[in-house]
Amino acid sequence: MSLRRVPIFPLSILPLPGERQVLHIFEPRYILLFRALENMEIDDFAIAHTSRGNLTGLGTMMRLVVAERTGNGEERNAMVQGMDLVQIRSIQTHLPPSPGKPDAWPEGNIDPVPDWRNWQVSEDCKREWMEHWIEDRGDKMQMVPPDDLIGFLRQINAPTPLRSRLIRMRTEDARNQHLASWMKTQRLVRLQERHRQGPIFPN
Repeated sequence: MSLRRVPIFPLSILPLPGERQVLHIFEPRYILLFRALENMEIDDFAIAHTSRGNLTGLGTMMRLVVAERTGNGEERNAMVQGMDLVQIRSIQTHLPPSPGKPDAWPEGNIDPVPDWRNWQVSEDCKREWMEHWIEDRGDKMQMVPPDDLIGFLRQINAPTPLRSRLIRMRTEDARNQHLASWMKTQRLVRLQERHRQGPIFPN
């Protein structure tokens, strides 16, 4: 599969497809990027995930939903939506200026993360989520979790490091085992926190 060259916006977040994110745009080169998006000169861009200042090789193709000026010159707040999970194969962060792009935004070569739309979540993970839901709500209101892994991660608001680890894993079994273990650990941590905050009875 041939690589696609796209504008790159390195950030410490990893949005999931279908997820919306608000960005505050203030750097001149990204102001130019979003002006091009608003003018429909380009269709999309990739958020390249970074961890501790280093690119992880993962990213998300994003499309602009809406943008508005903040009153501080050209700065703006923009709502964008995730469309596709991608692998960042290379990136150029210091491109030479060109007409209309005096402060050139980074560009890079990407290809899709294979088959992510078909990733499924295990019944063990679904059961663990239902137990979390009941504990949090204090009732047994039915909330059916999605079958697809990406939809499930959106529903549980999975933190960025977990998203990155799961997407990197090569097999569905490995992803589900890691996710189930993480969820059980989170439930134990929350139970311990409740006990710590609960009333103290004398012996």
